[in-house]
Amino acid sequence: MPMIVAEELDVDWNNVIVEQAPLNTDIFTRQLAGGSQSIRQGWQSLRTAGATARQMLLTAAASEMDVPVSELSVEKGIIKHAGSDKSVSYGEIAKAAAKLEVPQE
Repeated sequence: MPMIVAEELDVDWNNVIVEQAPLNTDIFTRQLAGGSQSIRQGWQSLRTAGATARQMLLTAAASEMDVPVSELSVEKGIIKHAGSDKSVSYGEIAKAAAKLEVPQE
């Protein structure tokens, strides 16, 4: 499941750390994995989560670099602007991205 999100974000799987949330049904609902059903049931929402995070990271980077989002590319978690040779990692821009409003789509 984390690999689906990582793929959508275009990050290097070698840099991904998967951490299991603690069992706490007061905070987290439906803490279960039903084998192959986890992927079948969660695929679209995991893809959407990854795509949403990616868009927010790109938007924050575009603002910081003062370039259009459409001119940015991502490779292994590094956002690049070819025209200016500027780049920023997801880790460096994450705090700014977290302050953005979550896109509706």
